[in-house]
Amino acid sequence: MFFDYQIYRLFVACVKSIKLFFASKRFLPMNLWLDFWLTHRRETIVNVSNIKLFIRSENLKSKLADLYMVTNCVIDRQYDYAPGVLSQCGVIIDIGAHIGSFSVYAARQTEDSSIFSFEPSPENYFQFNKNIALNRLTNVHPFQKAIAAHSGKAPFYYDLFNNAAHSLIKETKDFISVDCTTLKETFLDFKIEQCDFLKIDCEGAEYEILFNTPAEILKRIKRIALEYHNPIFYGVKNVEHTSENLARFLNKMGFETKILPENRAQGMLLAVRRQ
Repeated sequence: MFFDYQIYRLFVACVKSIKLFFASKRFLPMNLWLDFWLTHRRETIVNVSNIKLFIRSENLKSKLADLYMVTNCVIDRQYDYAPGVLSQCGVIIDIGAHIGSFSVYAARQTEDSSIFSFEPSPENYFQFNKNIALNRLTNVHPFQKAIAAHSGKAPFYYDLFNNAAHSLIKETKDFISVDCTTLKETFLDFKIEQCDFLKIDCEGAEYEILFNTPAEILKRIKRIALEYHNPIFYGVKNVEHTSENLARFLNKMGFETKILPENRAQGMLLAVRRQ
């Protein structure tokens, strides 16, 4: 039976956008809600759960992408899957920080933590730094780099419709060259003995990152919350790179895992190190 994977992704995106439009009335004051959706200011400050964030609002695709990530990370707490966990974390690593929605949220849960955040997109990284300054955070350490399978330079492909979907994996005509480092180098460079929480949202690169991380580094990680991406939908060339295989791998590395599908294209994979 014919099935167009790109049409499916577009359909899912449209449904999410419509839901976001109406759901945003719950947490934006009516005057701000109208102003946000009906005007085209360069950016808008939203205050969600006592967290302030600059959201780009010059066009519809920027509004949808930025506000969707804020909703996911701050309101729906997509990665904060167990109440109180983040408040007990000393070291947090954020791979795919975007405009900083998760990093800023995590920093507010525990001021004593050190959060190492990685975002290769220059535009997203610029916005991320503005949000760190807006919230006067001193425990978030941003880096304009990609975490990848190998260090060095790599093409970083732009998604023309969603600034939260730029990717090291899914090839497009528009791309830039970005600096890459590895999870192992991150631990060594910053002398990280233990990572209490690893958050990953990197549009299909999660497989290469974790499969290429040595066991001695993975043993230093207590919890992982990542968004997995079905290879067929996200240009992942290795068909063995699936959420099921990643869960099996993490099980062998000493984690208990749970897969929470969101739709056919993606979902969440949670991992907690066995005691």
